Amino acid sequence: MIQIQSCYIRRKGQSWVRSQTHHERALYAYQAFLAQGVDNVTISVPHEDGGVFVAQFIQANDPCYVFQDGEDTVEVMMERPERVAFINRITDC
Repeated sequence: MIQIQSCYIRRKGQSWVRSQTHHERALYAYQAFLAQGVDNVTISVPHEDGGVFVAQFIQANDPCYVFQDGEDTVEVMMERPERVAFINRITDC
């Protein structure tokens, strides 16, 4: 059975939500750097609302990564929708 994953983000004090396209593109770019042994990098990709999305990425715990969005620290991961729903249920107590 094929397990379809999507990109999700979580900002401080919030639940995991489906990311915008630029978050997913940035995560894929970061994972390409990780494969080359580079684990702390600034990624720039086109922002879906126009302009450029720029974020400093670091690896947290696989499959979760962290990037700085201005002053905010944001978690990002690729995961199955049902797993994200489960995580949100157990952390929303």
